[in-house]
Amino acid sequence: MTKENGGPSSARNRGLKKAQGQYVIFLDGDDYVAPILVEELKKALSIAQADVFCWNFLVVDESGSALSWQFPWRLTDSYDLLDGIAILRKILIEKQLWVWTGSAAYSRHFLSQNDFLYAEKYYTGEDLEFEWRVLLKNPKVLAISKTLSYYVQRPASLTKTINFRQFDFYPALKQLYEKQKELISDDEPTSELLQAVLEWSIFNFLGLVFFQLRNSKKSPIKEFLKGLEQHHPGLFQMVVRDARSITRLVSKVTKKDRVYFSLFRFSPRVFLTIWLHLSRLKAACRRLIKKLMRDKTPEY
Repeated sequence: MTKENGGPSSARNRGLKKAQGQYVIFLDGDDYVAPILVEELKKALSIAQADVFCWNFLVVDESGSALSWQFPWRLTDSYDLLDGIAILRKILIEKQLWVWTGSAAYSRHFLSQNDFLYAEKYYTGEDLEFEWRVLLKNPKVLAISKTLSYYVQRPASLTKTINFRQFDFYPALKQLYEKQKELISDDEPTSELLQAVLEWSIFNFLGLVFFQLRNSKKSPIKEFLKGLEQHHPGLFQMVVRDARSITRLVSKVTKKDRVYFSLFRFSPRVFLTIWLHLSRLKAACRRLIKKLMRDKTPEY
């Protein structure tokens, strides 16, 4: 099957429309699965006719070696049969697991019955928007505590220019939040999950801002915000409003992240400026320490 280049979402949607099997898996060309994946899915299918199967995965480098950091998977049973809301709660609030595009198999009938397709207008975030939208429909999910797929992490290219398209994820997830918010009442358990979607989006936005600023030598806060406004008009103001709309965090985060969140809500620009200066100061100190250590190393 061939098609014109339209991005990953377009390709996934085409594949989904052409698929004929009982379950579908979306896998990028760089990534790969364990040889026993199909065998394990057949075994899981004999346990439960689930709408979604998900499993643990490993982040590896291009040589196949596991990286030092991994996404969480803290389920202890070999198989856990849960509903989609419970799975999403473990992802967003309890931070016990993470489901990646290539670590889930979806019932083709379930997707077709509910008209699930990927949003094609977003550069990033379309995979999470799809996955979380499916889980919010509360399908029956069987979680398999085995490593059955591998996500290849390529070295990040530290360029002097900022890729503002990476911030597409925020509008994608905000659209999910707003559409789902219209369908529920504030006292439903799903309401807390939707706030967790918003919290994850804000923290990920800040993390991406930190990454972009730290790796760009020519982008002070003012210039960065100007560029962000040109590519995503009103996005920064939207994130600030969303942060200030949250009076109590529902997701499990570190004390440092809670402090960051509070400072960002109080004064976003001042917080980013202070963070950037401290980050560069720490980097300079690390370079100085390395230099001093090299100078003290005896020569033989």
